[in-house]
Order: sequence, then C-alpha cells, then structure tokens
Amino acid sequence: MSEKIGKVSADEARSIEELAAAALATENPSVPAVEGPDDPALRREVFDLHVIGAGGARAVRVAREDLERHPAMAQVRRAIIRARNRAGGGYFSWSNVGARLAIVYVALMLWMTYLTVSETRNLSRMQREAERIEATVTIRYGKSGYDKYKYIKVHLIPTGRAQGVDAKIADSLSAENWSAAKPGSTVRVWYHPVTGKTYLEDDIQRNLRDHTGFDIFSLIFSGLLLPLIVFFSRYRAGAYPDGKEFLIKGDRVTLDGKAMPFSDSELLAVRALIRLAS
Repeated sequence: MSEKIGKVSADEARSIEELAAAALATENPSVPAVEGPDDPALRREVFDLHVIGAGGARAVRVAREDLERHPAMAQVRRAIIRARNRAGGGYFSWSNVGARLAIVYVALMLWMTYLTVSETRNLSRMQREAERIEATVTIRYGKSGYDKYKYIKVHLIPTGRAQGVDAKIADSLSAENWSAAKPGSTVRVWYHPVTGKTYLEDDIQRNLRDHTGFDIFSLIFSGLLLPLIVFFSRYRAGAYPDGKEFLIKGDRVTLDGKAMPFSDSELLAVRALIRLAS
C-alpha cells in the first residue's frame, strides 16, 4: 500500500531515519530490479524500503511471508505505522473508524438520556398534577393490540367543568388495555388539565414502576457497542477522489469500497426500501 504519512515530529522522523539506515545496513541493500509482466513477484505482497540520499537511491524488498526473518524491516514497518496513525490524528480523528463509532455512541447516549429525563419528568408531573377520573371509550383504532399506530379516544368530564373533553390516548397504550377498551366501555384515566395529556391508569402506573428499564437498555446498548469501538479503533478510513472509502489496518487495505458488488446509488435505493418497509 502506498500512502503519504503526513506531518510527523522531527524526533520521530529522525528515529525512523535511524531505523531505516539500520535496516538498509542489515539487509545488504540493493535497488530491486523491475519485474516483467509475468514475474511471480508481482503476485506476492512485498514491503519496499526506499532511501534517497547523497549516496544515491538504496532500497530493500522483503516479501510479507518472509518478514519474520527480517526484524529490522519489521521494526521500520511498525514505526511507520505508528507515525502514520499519529499524523492522522490518532484515536480521536474522524479517519479512525473507532472514533466514528464513538461519536455515534455518544450522540445516541445523549439522545437516550434526554428521552429518559423527559419521560421521568413527564411521569412525575402526571403523578403530582393529573386528575384520576372515569372516561368513556368512544373510538378504538388499530388492527390489533400490537399495531404501532393504534390508539383510543375517550370522553371525560374534568373536575369543575360543565362540558366534557375528548382525548386521544396513544402513548404507553398496552396491547391488553387496547383490546379491553371497547367503544362504550368505561376506563380509568389520568388527565392533565393544563397539557391535556391523557393515559390509561393501568398503563401509566406500570410506567412509573418500570421507567428504570430504559436505563437497562442503555447498559445493554453500551455493552454491545463499546467492544466494537475498541475493536475498530485499529482501523482507519481513507477515501478515493470519487468519495469511495476504504479501510486500513496497519498498512494494509482490509476493505475497499471500489471492490463492493454494488454502487452507492444501489445502496441508497436499498436503504430507501428498508425505510419504506419499516
């Protein structure tokens, strides 16, 4: 793989130069010959070390499978990989795949924290201020209790009012209570006179007992994603001029976007179909 390292410190550059000089001296350097089109060496993965100085160009070539027998070359390779990673921003740069996952993880955790705090405050406010009254079911909408668009509408008369109020209940509506809420039946509800939010009493009481379950989900989510962040922190992402990306581990391309069996437009079409289906 051929890739520019970028800017490195003077001390690190000097250290790499010393390692390269030691490798050249150890490996009895010579400029590799240019292979012909049918040369088997073209089908082998090799590491080339080129140094251009006052004495001219010197180079060493070592096949990957022979690298263990050339410790000086292996040491230069490791030093160059470290320098490339640091020059690219290390573990905290956008090119680091683990850092990208970490950004997604932090954003999702902040969003889940916001939802948890909002839900907790809403439940607490309902518990303090809501009226507990009887209501009559007027409409039940949905194909079943597991329809994500299901809801019921109820008619109730708040305390101190002469006229009734029609309220829609969709949030936290359980499948069992939806099935039991037949039009004309009477249900117990919690109604907030300021916000108009209305819940079935059984459902909101269950939420008050179980609202810590969202924290358990966060722990499960963290347990799944944090190992992936650590694993992919060893990978960096590069990009071709046309925007196609490739993954690099050390000094090798492990996943090339141009080698994928589908184009970007086809991938976008598949994503759009998945969203429509969901």
